[in-house]
Amino acid sequence: MPLKAFNATGVGSFSDIALAIEYAWRNGATVISMSFTTLSDSSLMRDALTLAFNDAVLVAAAGNDGELRDETPYYPAHYDFVLGVEAVDQR
Repeated sequence: MPLKAFNATGVGSFSDIALAIEYAWRNGATVISMSFTTLSDSSLMRDALTLAFNDAVLVAAAGNDGELRDETPYYPAHYDFVLGVEAVDQR
């Protein structure tokens, strides 16, 4: 079930993200893969992911630069219940 939470220029809000996560969860998604990152924590996004966590595997991008994420956390991958996927460089 492909969902788009961002507009054509790649801009979206935490409410857009939360709505897409909730839609996926309510419509039976068992894996929610998120190919975006943000440096900001959001209670709205976290709450939507918490809701989906019991029924779906949550996977999120965590960057491609090999940085330690404890020093520069990327959300939503930084949440304990989300599987973060990261590369050590652009390749």
